[in-house]
Amino acid sequence: MKGKSGDKRFVGYVSRVVSELSGLVGDKSIRAYTRADALRFRDLLVARGVAQATVKRNFECVRAIWNFTATENAIDAVNPFSNMNYGNGAKPVRRLPIPPEQLSSIQAECRRKDDEMRWLIGVLSDSGMRLAEAIGLTKNDTAWIAQHS
Repeated sequence: MKGKSGDKRFVGYVSRVVSELSGLVGDKSIRAYTRADALRFRDLLVARGVAQATVKRNFECVRAIWNFTATENAIDAVNPFSNMNYGNGAKPVRRLPIPPEQLSSIQAECRRKDDEMRWLIGVLSDSGMRLAEAIGLTKNDTAWIAQHS
Protein backbone atom coordinates (compact mmCIF):
# COMPACT_ATOMS: atom_id res chain seq x y z
CA MET A 1 0.00 0.00 0.00
CA LYS A 2 2.92 2.36 0.63
CA GLY A 3 4.69 1.60 -2.64
CA LYS A 4 7.46 -0.62 -1.28
CA SER A 5 6.11 -3.99 -2.39
CA GLY A 6 8.83 -4.23 -5.06
CA ASP A 7 11.64 -3.70 -2.55
CA LYS A 8 12.74 -7.26 -1.75
CA ARG A 9 14.85 -6.19 1.22
CA PHE A 10 12.00 -4.20 2.78
CA VAL A 11 9.42 -6.93 2.14
CA GLY A 12 11.78 -9.57 3.55
CA TYR A 13 12.41 -7.54 6.69
CA VAL A 14 8.71 -6.84 7.31
CA SER A 15 7.78 -10.48 6.62
CA ARG A 16 10.44 -11.70 9.04
CA VAL A 17 9.23 -9.39 11.85
CA VAL A 18 5.55 -10.27 11.30
CA SER A 19 6.35 -13.98 11.12
CA GLU A 20 8.30 -13.83 14.35
CA LEU A 21 5.51 -11.97 16.16
CA SER A 22 2.72 -14.20 14.87
CA GLY A 23 4.79 -17.30 15.62
CA LEU A 24 5.12 -16.14 19.21
CA VAL A 25 1.61 -14.88 19.99
CA GLY A 26 -0.47 -16.26 17.13
CA ASP A 27 -2.02 -14.77 14.01
CA LYS A 28 -4.82 -12.70 15.51
CA SER A 29 -7.26 -10.05 14.42
CA ILE A 30 -5.91 -6.58 15.10
CA ARG A 31 -8.29 -6.09 18.04
CA ALA A 32 -7.00 -9.25 19.72
CA TYR A 33 -3.37 -8.12 20.17
CA THR A 34 -2.66 -7.04 23.74
CA ARG A 35 0.03 -5.27 25.68
CA ALA A 36 1.01 -8.70 27.06
CA ASP A 37 1.70 -9.82 23.46
CA ALA A 38 3.89 -6.76 22.92
CA LEU A 39 5.79 -7.44 26.13
CA ARG A 40 6.31 -11.10 25.18
CA PHE A 41 7.67 -10.00 21.81
CA ARG A 42 10.02 -7.51 23.44
CA ASP A 43 11.20 -10.09 25.97
CA LEU A 44 11.86 -12.62 23.21
CA LEU A 45 14.04 -10.15 21.31
CA VAL A 46 15.95 -9.11 24.45
CA ALA A 47 16.46 -12.76 25.48
CA ARG A 48 17.87 -13.48 22.03
CA GLY A 49 20.54 -10.88 22.73
CA VAL A 50 19.77 -8.47 19.91
CA ALA A 51 20.84 -4.84 20.25
CA GLN A 52 18.40 -2.38 21.76
CA ALA A 53 18.28 -0.54 18.43
CA THR A 54 17.12 -3.78 16.74
CA VAL A 55 14.37 -4.24 19.33
CA LYS A 56 13.25 -0.65 18.69
CA ARG A 57 13.38 -1.10 14.89
CA ASN A 58 11.23 -4.28 15.10
CA PHE A 59 8.68 -2.44 17.22
CA GLU A 60 8.62 0.49 14.79
CA CYS A 61 7.72 -1.99 12.05
CA VAL A 62 4.95 -3.70 14.04
CA ARG A 63 3.63 -0.39 15.34
CA ALA A 64 3.41 1.03 11.80
CA ILE A 65 1.56 -2.04 10.53
CA TRP A 66 -0.85 -1.92 13.48
CA ASN A 67 -1.51 1.82 12.98
CA PHE A 68 -2.07 1.41 9.24
CA THR A 69 -4.44 -1.54 9.71
CA ALA A 70 -6.36 0.27 12.45
CA THR A 71 -6.78 3.36 10.28
CA GLU A 72 -7.88 1.37 7.22
CA ASN A 73 -10.44 -0.53 9.31
CA ALA A 74 -11.65 2.47 11.36
CA ILE A 75 -10.53 0.90 14.62
CA ASP A 76 -10.26 3.41 17.43
CA ALA A 77 -8.07 1.68 19.99
CA VAL A 78 -4.70 2.17 21.66
CA ASN A 79 -1.85 0.47 19.84
CA PRO A 80 -0.50 -2.16 22.29
CA PHE A 81 2.93 -1.87 20.62
CA SER A 82 3.32 1.86 21.30
CA ASN A 83 5.16 3.58 24.17
CA MET A 84 7.26 0.50 24.77
CA ASN A 85 10.20 0.37 27.14
CA TYR A 86 12.75 -1.52 25.04
CA GLY A 87 14.61 -2.99 27.99
CA ASN A 88 18.30 -3.59 28.14
CA GLY A 89 19.13 -5.12 24.82
CA ALA A 90 22.68 -6.05 23.97
CA LYS A 91 25.15 -3.34 23.12
CA PRO A 92 25.75 -2.92 19.39
CA VAL A 93 28.68 -4.88 17.99
CA ARG A 94 31.46 -2.49 17.08
CA ARG A 95 33.07 -3.60 13.86
CA LEU A 96 36.76 -2.85 13.69
CA PRO A 97 38.43 -1.82 10.44
CA ILE A 98 40.67 -4.26 8.62
CA PRO A 99 44.26 -3.62 9.76
CA PRO A 100 46.30 -1.75 7.09
CA GLU A 101 48.82 -4.57 6.63
CA GLN A 102 46.04 -7.09 5.93
CA LEU A 103 44.34 -4.62 3.58
CA SER A 104 47.60 -4.17 1.66
CA SER A 105 47.98 -7.94 1.40
CA ILE A 106 44.40 -8.33 0.10
CA GLN A 107 44.92 -5.55 -2.44
CA ALA A 108 48.19 -7.12 -3.66
CA GLU A 109 46.40 -10.45 -4.13
CA CYS A 110 43.64 -8.68 -6.06
CA ARG A 111 46.21 -7.15 -8.42
CA ARG A 112 47.86 -10.55 -8.88
CA LYS A 113 44.58 -12.35 -9.69
CA ASP A 114 43.33 -9.48 -11.93
CA ASP A 115 39.70 -10.45 -12.59
CA GLU A 116 36.34 -8.73 -12.13
CA MET A 117 35.79 -10.00 -8.61
CA ARG A 118 39.20 -8.74 -7.47
CA TRP A 119 38.63 -5.37 -9.22
CA LEU A 120 35.46 -5.02 -7.18
CA ILE A 121 37.26 -5.86 -3.94
CA GLY A 122 40.01 -3.40 -4.84
CA VAL A 123 37.55 -0.58 -5.53
CA LEU A 124 35.69 -1.25 -2.30
CA SER A 125 38.89 -1.32 -0.26
CA ASP A 126 40.23 1.91 -1.76
CA SER A 127 37.08 4.02 -2.03
CA GLY A 128 34.89 3.23 0.98
CA MET A 129 31.95 2.57 -1.35
CA ARG A 130 29.25 0.15 -0.36
CA LEU A 131 28.94 -3.02 -2.39
CA ALA A 132 25.65 -1.90 -3.97
CA GLU A 133 27.33 1.29 -5.19
CA ALA A 134 30.24 -0.52 -6.80
CA ILE A 135 28.45 -3.48 -8.42
CA GLY A 136 27.39 -1.63 -11.58
CA LEU A 137 30.72 0.03 -12.30
CA THR A 138 32.64 -0.74 -15.49
CA LYS A 139 36.38 -1.25 -15.78
CA ASN A 140 36.68 2.32 -17.11
CA ASP A 141 34.82 3.64 -14.08
CA THR A 142 37.19 1.86 -11.71
CA ALA A 143 40.22 3.21 -13.57
CA TRP A 144 38.85 6.75 -13.17
CA ILE A 145 38.22 6.14 -9.46
CA ALA A 146 41.77 4.81 -9.00
CA GLN A 147 43.23 7.91 -10.64
CA HIS A 148 41.17 10.33 -8.58
CA SER A 149 41.28 8.76 -5.12
